[in-house]
Amino acid sequence: MKKSKNAVIIGGTSSSVGKTTAAMLLMLAFSRKGYYVQGFKVGPDFIDPGFHQIITGRPSVNLDPWMMGTASVRNSFLTYSDEADVSVIEGVMGMFDGKSPGSDVSSTSHVSRIIGAPVLLVIDGSGLARSSAALVSGFAGFDDRTNIRGVVVNRIASDTHLEIIRHAIWKYCGLPVSGHIKNDERVWLPERHLGLVPAMENKNIRERFERLLDDGIAKFDLNAISKLSAAMPVKKDVTAAKSAYVPARRVRIGVALDNAFNFYYADNLRLLEDAGAELVFFSPLSDAGLPRGLSGLYIGGGFPEVFSKKLSSNKGMINDVKKAIERGMPTYAECGGHMYLSEKIIDNDGAEHGMVGIVPGVVKMNSRMAGFGYREVTAKRDSLMLLKGENARGHEFHYSDMDVKDKVENAYTVTARGRSREEGVVRGNLLSSYVHIHFLSNKNMPRRFVSTCHSWQRRHLRGRTD
Repeated sequence: MKKSKNAVIIGGTSSSVGKTTAAMLLMLAFSRKGYYVQGFKVGPDFIDPGFHQIITGRPSVNLDPWMMGTASVRNSFLTYSDEADVSVIEGVMGMFDGKSPGSDVSSTSHVSRIIGAPVLLVIDGSGLARSSAALVSGFAGFDDRTNIRGVVVNRIASDTHLEIIRHAIWKYCGLPVSGHIKNDERVWLPERHLGLVPAMENKNIRERFERLLDDGIAKFDLNAISKLSAAMPVKKDVTAAKSAYVPARRVRIGVALDNAFNFYYADNLRLLEDAGAELVFFSPLSDAGLPRGLSGLYIGGGFPEVFSKKLSSNKGMINDVKKAIERGMPTYAECGGHMYLSEKIIDNDGAEHGMVGIVPGVVKMNSRMAGFGYREVTAKRDSLMLLKGENARGHEFHYSDMDVKDKVENAYTVTARGRSREEGVVRGNLLSSYVHIHFLSNKNMPRRFVSTCHSWQRRHLRGRTD
């Protein structure tokens, strides 16, 4: 079919209003019509993009101006939407909520302006009738730079309830109700301490949402939505090109990917490939050991605390990872990966589970959040990806603390909300920290990582066949 280059943003009045559900259902509805759909997520979240990927069959991409920069948001959007018939961008929190209370930087509204896409506003219709128009009117008029073009009403009680709300919003706001989702227990997605249970543990979600569309629980006016936007009025920044340096021989970097480790920015993986990496995915949970011929490791975030017993019992993998790092294999770990490389994890029940033991610390789970929010890091010393004094940006979100027993060389000075602290570990070719770094905040990071892997490969794998 002809490529339309259409895009729509699913914004919301607040968190938990139903943006993820609405975005997934809209992606699925377009997919069932034969559209090639690309998903995006505003902000630093990892879990929602995983659900998008289950629906669309392709990686969903984060768009975060504070972490990535405005030009990189445009470029990532255009790069990943290039082959799509329609792109669906799920917003973050409320429409105008961003990095700080006094600014809309990295908000849904901010991203809508950067990429020029119209917004469908999701509201919670439960307990509302005519007042729904007051709610929509307030959001539509708050910032006239935000192009709200329609409304999706969640938690509708009945067809009569829907018609009351539809009439009120059209009469007082001049906006159509472009979709609705009825109040049905099958719509709810399971949650735990970091939010929704990741899609990798809910692989039947597509079939469940198929039934919601089949049964009329959710409906969208696809013809109207597809006409909301023509070709995007933004152009790529020509300065944001691929790395000029690509090794003559690609290096194999092992990437941990399973139910315990699946928090990765799509752009981070793409940038590693652009720099000359062949990504080899492996499972610390179920694989007997590391894949052969690796020259580097990337162990991202996830839920090692949920699977700590199984991770601990996989001695073959633990031994392989430990030996590889001890041999100097370049290794980057963040958050869940940082926890996995520690000595042990003490879970919420007080049970202790031995981990890799490279990072000299003990992880203890808390009932309260221990770290949350945007972070800017400044390298305290040279590492496999950053030189001393260089900066990068990312995000932190965890319920654990690490008690580091031995004196270690901290990786970063981490700054957030005007306060600074030292964090992370640098040991030879190991860089490990709680902070999830977005590589587009410092494009030297993936290039140096691959270059370091290439140098290590030349020294340690010359003549080897494994």
